[in-house]
Amino acid sequence: AVVAFYIRGNDTAGEISQFPPLGAQRPALYEVDDGRAATNGLHNFRIIMSAADVSFMHVSTEVMSNDRLNATVIDAESRIYYGCGVRLKSSERGRDNLNRVGYNVQFPADNLYLGVHGKVAIDRSQGQSPGQRELLFDIMMSNSGGVLSRYYDLIRVIAPNNSLTGSATLQLARYDELFLDSQFEDGGDGRVYEYELIYYPTSESGGLKRPQPDRVTGVSVSNLGDDPEVYRWFFLNKINREADDFDPIINYAKQFSKSGTAFEDGLEDVVDVDSWLRGMAYAVLTGSGDNAAAGSQHNGAYYANPRGQVMFLPHDMDFSFSTSRSIFANGECNKLTADASRRRIYLGHLHDIITTTYNNGYMSIWTSHFAALDPAQNWSSDLSSMNSRSSNVLSQINSAISPVNFSITTQSPLTVSSGRAAVSGEGWVNVRSIRVRGNPDSLPVTWLDGNSWRVNLPAPPGPNPVILEALDFSGNVVGTESITINNTTLVAPASATNLVVSELMYHPGQLTAAEINAGIVDPDQFEYI
Repeated sequence: AVVAFYIRGNDTAGEISQFPPLGAQRPALYEVDDGRAATNGLHNFRIIMSAADVSFMHVSTEVMSNDRLNATVIDAESRIYYGCGVRLKSSERGRDNLNRVGYNVQFPADNLYLGVHGKVAIDRSQGQSPGQRELLFDIMMSNSGGVLSRYYDLIRVIAPNNSLTGSATLQLARYDELFLDSQFEDGGDGRVYEYELIYYPTSESGGLKRPQPDRVTGVSVSNLGDDPEVYRWFFLNKINREADDFDPIINYAKQFSKSGTAFEDGLEDVVDVDSWLRGMAYAVLTGSGDNAAAGSQHNGAYYANPRGQVMFLPHDMDFSFSTSRSIFANGECNKLTADASRRRIYLGHLHDIITTTYNNGYMSIWTSHFAALDPAQNWSSDLSSMNSRSSNVLSQINSAISPVNFSITTQSPLTVSSGRAAVSGEGWVNVRSIRVRGNPDSLPVTWLDGNSWRVNLPAPPGPNPVILEALDFSGNVVGTESITINNTTLVAPASATNLVVSELMYHPGQLTAAEINAGIVDPDQFEYI
């Protein structure tokens, strides 16, 4: 049984104080050990609510409410959080479905979860039924060494509605300011837009809307004009809402309505291309069909950094899986990768993720671990599906750009009559950068097509052997090749050993009013020599 209580104190002046602050209106709750907790090491997350509130929140005409009801949370059967606010969590089609619905929990400002999180989400669904395959995708992302690292946890939610008790994913920061500040410099100052459909119910009960049946409408990522209201409900503003800033996503949508030279002009001012491709690669590898990565008009997110550059964020990848889905199903991805150099970057990200984490050797460690904690789920089936998907994606990569070994195609020795030498070669999508052996800095590389590269190397006078190293996305050397470059002149390339900046000429502008008021009479006082 659930026990409600509060503490009330009177001081000598007759003042009254209560804990929790609202006393009997929102009391603290506890329940005696009921045998529902996991005892095998699985993380327990207990939500306690009154029977009346539990019944009310599951009424069909109330499930869509985001109003929070009073709850106590007991984490790991030890840490207690009184005065929490709980609502249901799922899509409009899932909140009235006990197989799909979960919880969103808000913690008191003076007692944040683990001292950090103001809110957490409890996700139980895998499409139309309970399941946590998406947690494996989070592990794929977090441990592959890319730009994103979502920390989620497998838990046993001990639910106020006992039919919802069971395994779930504890989603911590999600894509909020806390997450973004931990991932990017000043990341929380950016913007996040969740790409969604508009769901609208078509029936009522007693004058109140019922979530089902419904209809939906959506839009493609394209120029919808200048009015933010047209974008507002398809690109939900998730953080820094007080700014009401839709400019980054409007600029982004307009960019993808352009073509040819117009599309290329200013592209990198609007899109963080490399990060965008990495984010898309994560989502594509899951094989989820009900997702923006598969071309659906929802279940994706866009992050605009403080400079306004947008990247794709993988989101809600838990339904309609296919192991053979095209890696170019997303229209924006298809447009970006029409350029050969960007295509090889995208394919390189896919290959890197498969090599590091999305493979049987690595993921089987986690499926075995989770199977020990929750043997009821079919983790072996999830592993088999991921293996099939990664194999199919590797096949698609090979078909898009045929594998080649790292090599130098410029004939050796190469004779030049200057301090620089252009050297060409080949390298596959696993080549992230090229450097001269002994120098930790990567060379500026021009990729001429999917496999062909060119670099300009310093060429000291006389014959000099040069060894080039190809590095993968993890910084591992995946190929070496050598060439001898013979500079027949006495001209040495500029370097730190032979270049000295001895004078810097600066012609100052006219004095400002503030400078004159400060007593400065000659602009030459700002001249540096």
